[in-house]
Amino acid sequence: KDENIKSINLDNILSEKAVKILAGSTLTVSFPFCDMVPLKQWDQIILISPYMNFRKLKENDLKNIENVIKIFEENALSEDRCALLFLWKKTIIAYAIPKRLPIDFLGLAVNNNKNIDSFLKEDCGDFYLKKEIYKNEKRLLVRIKTNEVFNPL
Repeated sequence: KDENIKSINLDNILSEKAVKILAGSTLTVSFPFCDMVPLKQWDQIILISPYMNFRKLKENDLKNIENVIKIFEENALSEDRCALLFLWKKTIIAYAIPKRLPIDFLGLAVNNNKNIDSFLKEDCGDFYLKKEIYKNEKRLLVRIKTNEVFNPL
């Protein structure tokens, strides 16, 4: 049943984007992430940080959560990666496990593992990248323009 949950590799497209931005002098830059996602239909993203207990996902009303828990139990997230789940009408249709360098999605995390951070597709337009130095490396932190906490789940 897992075959209907697509694995997406975003590392190359994110690296290409980062190289251009890091070469420039701007500290913050808009981040058209929606345009980078190779899916026709999706309406929500769930952000999963390393070391999160995947059983927490069960607290949400997601239709095929067991399949995803199985995938992640087999591929535990290391500290240098996070996971993005892409949903369509409360069903997980795809996931990505991007590296946290050079672009780190954990800048979007507001719930610090107490809860699950999720964003509607429309929120994507408010994503931006902020340059910073992390462990002596330049990286880009993904942030969202609003300070409101979105929890559409």
